Amino acid sequence: MYCPHTSLDVQLSCQKGWYSEVNATICEICPAGSKCPNADQAPITCGEGEYSSKGYTDCIDCPAGFKCPDKINPPIACDPGTYALARKTTCEICKAGSYCPETDKKNEIACEAGTWSLAQATKCTPCKAGYKCTSRDTNLGSEVECDDGSFSTGKSETCTICDAGFFCPEKTRGQQPCKKGYYSGKK
Repeated sequence: MYCPHTSLDVQLSCQKGWYSEVNATICEICPAGSKCPNADQAPITCGEGEYSSKGYTDCIDCPAGFKCPDKINPPIACDPGTYALARKTTCEICKAGSYCPETDKKNEIACEAGTWSLAQATKCTPCKAGYKCTSRDTNLGSEVECDDGSFSTGKSETCTICDAGFFCPEKTRGQQPCKKGYYSGKK
């Protein structure tokens, strides 16, 4: 309620989304980042993970897949490889060694053997042919070239050693039999 005239005994109600305090002569619009459910009470600040614009009677929950770092601006979509549940102020980064295909739920899927990922991945990267992946959580040092006499055709945690009677001319292809009159001992 507010009193527009100090000389008259008239009290008027503020419209929704506006408020007045004791002895007010005007109504004021509810500020962004607050809610004004009652016209005769001061604004109430929105909670963590909520937001509002000017003139709101209630705060709005930040939806899953978005972050609300402040209480006055609309939600910001999470970047690929990150996620947020409802009412969050930040998006969580998907851990290295896993991937996050969705931004609106915590669904960190571990990379399978022979693949790896950095943090904030939306998919895992297969280990290259001719290499073995010794770690799933980084590409730094995880792709190790196969030794001479061994090979990998890709997406492998180990390199395969060429069997006796076979040779490996390329580390990226399988073993080949020795020609007649030649031999190869197991490496």
